Amino acid sequence: MKPETEDECSSRKLKELEGKNIAHYSILLETIIKTELEAVKQIITVASAAIGLVFTISSFPNTFTKINLANWMVSLILSGSILCFALSICLGINFISKASKKYEADLRDDGAVEISATLERARESYPRAKSKCVWTFSVGIFLLTIASIICSAKRL
Repeated sequence: MKPETEDECSSRKLKELEGKNIAHYSILLETIIKTELEAVKQIITVASAAIGLVFTISSFPNTFTKINLANWMVSLILSGSILCFALSICLGINFISKASKKYEADLRDDGAVEISATLERARESYPRAKSKCVWTFSVGIFLLTIASIICSAKRL
């Protein structure tokens, strides 16, 4: 077996480095994707549970026995919170689909391949989609808190 030349040695080391870089960037990309999507998945899960909590709160026997302004207000606020939670679930699912299209657009964008208009729109609307999901969830939590305060103040 003949010893390798300097050119062969540098070529072999370059190929090993390329393999290491590909593995490194692959793991980095996977981590970024999982981290970004995990927050939205948690919002979807908690919003689903919050809808169940709202129905549980509204089904207490003494919550709406008298028909007055406070009961109508609480009913309206609870309905608004259900709407916000349902909207945050829909927006979260929409965000996850936009995220996959955005990552596809980013991976294809090497200058040589032309990106389709759909992928370009997904890339541009990606940051707004996540913030809409978080904001609607936050409004739902706020409305649920207000309704809980009103219900607990009525019982005092």
